[in-house]
Order: sequence, then C-alpha cells, then structure tokens
Amino acid sequence: MTLSKVLLRESSIQRCEFLNGNAEYFLDDPVIQKCTALFYPKIWAVYDKSRKMIVNSGYFRGPAPAVINAQLSLGEDWPEKADVAPEGDYYYIGPVHAHYGHFLLATFSRLWALRHFKSKKFRLVTYALPDLDKHPYINTLLEAAGYSTADCITFPRPTWIKDLIIPGPSFEETNFVHAAYSKLCVETGINLTASILPTGRSTPAYIAKFALNGGVALLENEEVIANIMTHHGVDVVFPEQMTLGQQIRLFSERDCIAGLTGSAFHTASFTRKRRMLILAYRSQVLSNQLLVDKAGDHQTDYLYPRFGVTEHKTNEFATVYHMERPEQVAEDLLRAMDVAASRSSSTPLKLGYDEALTPSLPDTVNVALGKPASASSTSPHSFRMTNAETAGKAVSGLCTGGFAFHTSFDADPWWKVDLEKVTDIQEIRIFNRSDRLQERASHLIVSASNDDVLYHEIYRREDDEPFGGLEGGPLQILPEIPIAARFVKISLLKRNHMHFDQVAIYAASTPVKRPVALVPSFEPVKPAIGRDAPLHKKLQVWFRGGTV
Repeated sequence: MTLSKVLLRESSIQRCEFLNGNAEYFLDDPVIQKCTALFYPKIWAVYDKSRKMIVNSGYFRGPAPAVINAQLSLGEDWPEKADVAPEGDYYYIGPVHAHYGHFLLATFSRLWALRHFKSKKFRLVTYALPDLDKHPYINTLLEAAGYSTADCITFPRPTWIKDLIIPGPSFEETNFVHAAYSKLCVETGINLTASILPTGRSTPAYIAKFALNGGVALLENEEVIANIMTHHGVDVVFPEQMTLGQQIRLFSERDCIAGLTGSAFHTASFTRKRRMLILAYRSQVLSNQLLVDKAGDHQTDYLYPRFGVTEHKTNEFATVYHMERPEQVAEDLLRAMDVAASRSSSTPLKLGYDEALTPSLPDTVNVALGKPASASSTSPHSFRMTNAETAGKAVSGLCTGGFAFHTSFDADPWWKVDLEKVTDIQEIRIFNRSDRLQERASHLIVSASNDDVLYHEIYRREDDEPFGGLEGGPLQILPEIPIAARFVKISLLKRNHMHFDQVAIYAASTPVKRPVALVPSFEPVKPAIGRDAPLHKKLQVWFRGGTV
C-alpha cells in the first residue's frame, strides 16, 4: 500500500492551542507557618497583629495570583474586640468547597502537611460547611486523612487563635502544584481502593456527563458520542453513580480514559502515569488539569472539535453546548483512544482507524513512537510544557490535523528525536499541520546522526508548494537502502516558527541482514540539491522523497 492510495478525510478534532493559566511544578514542599492569627468569619484568610493577611492562608488563583474573598489588609475592617480560641492544636484548611474540583485542588490539597504532625490531632479551622449529604466526597477524603467533618471548627465572631498551623497550598489553581500534592493524593488513593477488588478490566472508558441534573457545563448531544463509544466496546461510565474509591480504581486500571473536560478528570490525582484524552469545547483550556498531569506524570492529549460548538444557558447549567458533527467527533476520538490505549497495552484495540500512520513498506514499524524528542525552543502555544514534553507530542502517534509542538520565531528552528539506539531507517514521514500556515514548513532539511553532535544531511526540500498532512500528501522520504542512525533532526532553512502534526520513522519490525548506509564519522561532502539527486556520495544513498 502506498500513501497516495489512502483516502484520508479532514479530522473533526485537533489539539487545543491555548492554555489559560500557569503550570509550574515544584519538587520542594510548600512553607508551613505557625503563628498567632486572627480568624475573621466569612473572609477566606487569617491575619497577623499588624492587620496584614498571612499570605499562606489566602485562597489565590493564577495566573496573575488574585486572592478570592479576602483582602491583603483588613484596615478599617479590623475588629475592636475579638474572642480567643480555647487552648488546643489548630490547623488551617481554608474554605471547604462544595464543588468537587475546587475541594480537591484548594481544600484537600492543604492536608499535605499533616504527615509532619502524626502525633497530633488537630481541630481543622474552616468556614461554614456545605451540605454533606449532597457532597459525600468531603467526608470520604477527610476520613482517608484520619479526620472527619466532626474535627472541623469555625468561629462565629473574630477570634484569635494561638499557634495556628498554616500550611501553604500544595496546589494553587491555574498557577502551580507541588510534588507534595501528588504524594498526598496517591497515598489517599491507595487507602480508598484497598477494600475494592481489582476488576481486571483495562478496556478504555469514556466519562459521560449527560446524566447530570446540574453543574457548570453540559453538552446537550453528548449521548450521540456515548452511544458510538458503547457500540465500539468502550465502557461509558457516570462518576456521579460511583463511589470515589470506584472512580480511582477505574483510573488506575484502564489503558485510556476519555471524556469532556471537567473536574471528573481531577480524580487522576490519586493515580500515577495514566493516559487520558480530554475533549474541550474550545481551543483554550484551563491549566488545572495540566497541573494534575504534571504532578502525576500523566500523558494527556487535549483536543477540541474543529467544526464548531454553540452555547446557551439554562437554570441547571451555567453553559449548555451543542456540537456540530458529533458522530464524526466520536469516530475520531475512538481513533485517538486506540492510539493512546495501544501505547499502554501490548495489543492495539483497533477501535477506530489510523490509516495516516500505516507503514507503506511491509514488515516495518514506527520506531519513533514515544521516543525522547526536543526542539530548538518552545512558544506560548506549547501549553507551558517542558521542551521535551511538547516536542514529544510529535511522536505520540496521534494525527489531528493541528500541531503537536510549536517553536518560537527562531533562526533555523529544529526538532529532533532520539531513537535510543542505532536503527536501520527505511522511511521517514512528516505530517504538516492541516488547519493553516502549512507554508512555514516548505523549506527544510532532514539530517541524521549517531552521536547527536555530527549530523549529516540526508534530505533537502526547497519547494514553495506546502506538503500535506492528515488529509493526504505528507512528506515521505524513502531511501534506496536503509540508513543506520540513532538521531533524526528536521530543520527549517530560514527564520520562522516550526510546527508539525506528527513525525513517523519506520524500520523493520524484526532485524534482517541487508545492506545499510552507515552514517559516517567523517565530515560529509556538500550534497547535491534536488528531489532525485544523489544527496551524499559517502553514504551512497539516493532518495525518492517528495509529496505523495
């Protein structure tokens, strides 16, 4: 099969392009303060004797941290008289949020410091508690930490609390996360699943929201997607019908979990190294889930529908969305789930289709899949991921028609992948983004190396006509005999932004004895220019690369 015979249609989903918020990850613990503080009812912070907020106690959200429901100084609001709390050990946890996501990220995340005070039993200083019958996860999580709502205390009037323990937040929404948050959550997840027998089921799952009676957002035609998922053997699950322990077990066992963006995915906090596909309504997503990913070392693709989403409001939901072409979105999401699940298990599930990355040569596999990658730089479109994280998206195996990585405006920008061993390369395939700006990648060179120091040019393209991507016509490079190399680098020939959808490098699925072109250790001669010209006489390799 050749690529020219493969009929590919436009993908209905592509990677999100914009991140709302910061995504800083810190290995060190937050600061713990112990001081005498003034508790003021209905203000979500405590204050010192100079009337200033004790910053550790504030409820902040990024990216430019703004304090919620408090002020940095009480000033004229300073009370003339204040009560004094009874003697005891007090630990400040801030407001107990009724919303699951906010409770997990802002309230529960403050419990990380309890491990430093195992010999003490604290009174947990907070504010008015929500209806616990409607929010059972509050008691569940407090009990997992050795406490309950009975240990919570609030004060109806301004009150001085002596030696109040004030832990800094281990998670600040849309701003940062500490490793302490993941440690707290993973230990809690182990406790909450200890009595739940493993199901032994690794089939991908889809988290559905259409059965909810109220909330922040609803996709009114999500049931169309869910039905197609069920038809293809994906388990459609409803978190509100499960205990928190059951949800954690689900995340820990499944090869891949997909669904619409929402706080249900924050449950991944209680696990490590999971694969997820989150479908956003727009091309911009909040950074909270990315912070969860960084803390838990998860691999998540953030996607959105290309063909439009309309919205309106109801009494039950802040926003109700309607998605165009939900059937096609479901099919493309299945394909993405298959790619993700096949990376987690030994046998691909074939839930959807993946013609784009099908090898054109028999008995070859994509040896670049999941390998370490890097780029000359990262741009603001890189989701504030590290260079390795964003460059690695280009070898994830998921073609969406958008870009997987994005450099800044560099002189001769580059992207490279480490195959981790010298490999006999038989084909290189580069998928351009299909949505726009394809011309940026028109002029490029591909080079190879065994030591990541001395690179040898193996292909050059100076055609003004852009090459294609998922919809057809990706750049395909086929050497006459395999090239033995470990590193492959793609560079643009002028200052520009660099961005691709995917890069695939194919080699024999099993070692075979055949002539190969070894990348030499000496300086290369200047190659000839042209699609069919000999590019490197020392390598004795000719290419028939081009757009197919």
